[in-house]
Amino acid sequence: MTLRQYAIFCTLLICTSLLWARPVLQVVSDDWPPYVIVDGHLQGVDVEVTKWVLSQMGYEVRMHFVPWKRAVQMTKNGEADALLDVGYNEERENYFYYPDEPINFSATTLFCRRCDRTLPARLSTMRGKRIVINRGYSYAGDFDESPHVTLVKVDEFAQGMKLVSLGRADFYVVNRLVGAYIAHSLGLEDIYPIDENLSDANPVYLAFSRQGQHADLAQAFSKALTLFKQSPEYQLILRRYGVD
Repeated sequence: MTLRQYAIFCTLLICTSLLWARPVLQVVSDDWPPYVIVDGHLQGVDVEVTKWVLSQMGYEVRMHFVPWKRAVQMTKNGEADALLDVGYNEERENYFYYPDEPINFSATTLFCRRCDRTLPARLSTMRGKRIVINRGYSYAGDFDESPHVTLVKVDEFAQGMKLVSLGRADFYVVNRLVGAYIAHSLGLEDIYPIDENLSDANPVYLAFSRQGQHADLAQAFSKALTLFKQSPEYQLILRRYGVD
């Protein structure tokens, strides 16, 4: 092969690889174990599901982990293509395309230190108490707007759990699985959830940025996710994280 032929061959090879390159989607989220795990040998159940489905659709997924408020803002302004594990509300629909099929469901409850597990999960239980919530999160019900509770806002789950453990807060409102995962990882055996949930389990989604004109992609993802949930591969992912 002459030098000229070799140069032509390399040019054709590069052009072919570019032609077949998989489109890249930038996905953002925050640490939310076991759904999204930033540090650890496992990625998180929803990260694995997202990557699997989008990969089967022909996309390469690049995950970026940033604080939640920043993740929301990045997706709003189009810096990111999609936001993983975001709940629905009317305001967010102005910025995101929501697939019909949720990626998962989130059941929120009250975590406390050596308290009565049979306490009712309602505002009367929280009245006059110090309640930890995560900054930038949206919560079911109206407890976070009540003048009868004192809100303590945190950026990290470990910080919230430690406040309750140290007696600096009475309750931590957090996803049931996430709270259990964090308390166990910190060795806080005296921190546990009450039996009731604050509301029915609410769906969370891989929501796509409206800045990227991803309406068709959101619906295509919804259909692919629905099919994937019927597969044995999906059940394997759930079992790997102990998620029902």
